[in-house]
Amino acid sequence: MKASLSHRAALGKRVRGAALALLLLSGGCSFSETKQIEVEIRVPKAPARATPSRAALVLVVTDAVTERNLSRSDDYILGEKTPLVSVLLDAAVARMRNAGIEPLQENEKAQATGRLVLSLTKLETSLDGRIWAAQAGLRAERYDKSGRRPMGRWESSGRGSHQDSRILSGAAGLAMGKAMGKALDNLPWAAIALGRR
Repeated sequence: MKASLSHRAALGKRVRGAALALLLLSGGCSFSETKQIEVEIRVPKAPARATPSRAALVLVVTDAVTERNLSRSDDYILGEKTPLVSVLLDAAVARMRNAGIEPLQENEKAQATGRLVLSLTKLETSLDGRIWAAQAGLRAERYDKSGRRPMGRWESSGRGSHQDSRILSGAAGLAMGKAMGKALDNLPWAAIALGRR
């Protein structure tokens, strides 16, 4: 799944519900044994700062997470309320601008100096006592103006946690959001702007 600034991909509730139901069946679990919940994943906002422009890149975001159950705790099956591509897109835009990279839409590619494909490769969380601990992984691929010649590829990871075992309070989503934010912050944005490995 992928999204650009001009088109936010939306996962239908039916699709998510069917996928989570399949997880229940494949795992031999019943609804009485396992709680199936959709959580809101909130990535901490990056403080805005004025940075001279270095590049203008068409931004494309993809969801490459293969495991649709985001929980590693046996008592829960977790899905996302808001599509992961939309969550990642919003969080990436602010961090790009802070690094002097102007994110562009597909229909603005004539003004771009290149293309950035940002993929979420991992997102998971588990409950340890009263703490939700999460991990996230990202892959960034920079291309030239044509969008065909690779100019660099980077990977990053991040961890996040939130101390509150009440899942309906949003703790699991907060932990995953922190992990995604950390993975974004760990990307070498200066190198991405210049297209240097």
